[in-house]
Amino acid sequence: MKKITITLFFLVSISLHLFADVTIRIIDATKKIMRVTYTYTDSDAGANTLVFPTDGFPFANSPLKVISVIEKNTEQDLEYQVVERRNGQSVKVYYTSPIPNGGNYTIEITAEAKTDNISVDSQGRFVFTYETGSKAFFVLPQGHAVVYSNYPVLIYERKGSTVCHVRESGRKKLMFKTRAFNQ
Repeated sequence: MKKITITLFFLVSISLHLFADVTIRIIDATKKIMRVTYTYTDSDAGANTLVFPTDGFPFANSPLKVISVIEKNTEQDLEYQVVERRNGQSVKVYYTSPIPNGGNYTIEITAEAKTDNISVDSQGRFVFTYETGSKAFFVLPQGHAVVYSNYPVLIYERKGSTVCHVRESGRKKLMFKTRAFNQ
């Protein structure tokens, strides 16, 4: 019983310190380039660095290209470096000062890489996949229409692109199939 209580306390503590949403954007379907943006809230008092994601970006099969690392409360660019982790590369973020007691930093990390998570099936449909434990926004390339989703999604158009919004949190492997149409 004591072990279960300690484990639950640890999991609740982590969940209070960490929160992330993800936007997955297909930059180039034929060249298989995917861009991910995580918005992450860190409230670990005293922390002055963050490595995100902990085990690396598993979607990337080429060197990670970091587009930006921003502290959203102040809109300030932060120093960072790409580090090797167990399942790929992560971004190590350096805070300008430690997180104060009761405070937090909301960090937005945007990175892109080539990926094997983009393919074409036997019927000529593009297939996009991404595994995440976060709520997700999946932004399809312009000129693509969704024909299949393995999760319930809210689909809408924004700035000429189709967006699939997955509101459900918890670990899941998302899959969207699309047809490209003439623009």
